Amino acid sequence: MADLRTEVRDHRAAAHVVNRDLGHFRFGRAIHDHKAVARINKQMTIDQKGLELMGVDHPVTKAKRQVKVQDDNRKDNMEWGACGVHEVKRPARASGPFFLRADAERGLGGTEAPGGVDPWAA
Repeated sequence: MADLRTEVRDHRAAAHVVNRDLGHFRFGRAIHDHKAVARINKQMTIDQKGLELMGVDHPVTKAKRQVKVQDDNRKDNMEWGACGVHEVKRPARASGPFFLRADAERGLGGTEAPGGVDPWAA
């Protein structure tokens, strides 16, 4: 299924290139790129038939949905900065001495454990 997801991503990117070339009247380049799209479609069909023989219902549709979810999750972890896209640094949400120390080092809170005792005091 991972190969199918990769092929779905490749197909989407290649189809985008073909459409952009056609939009800019680059017909020779569009024909060349369309051959790449056809190769990807052929490989996708081969993988689809193999997965259907294994009992997976609608493998291409499932792969497209998984790619969309992965892309949306990737977008949720990014934010727009002044100079482009940057990773969002989120503080740890777990508790415990290790996480409390990591939060303290980043300046996100105290170092006290839930019992009121500082486990890192010497």
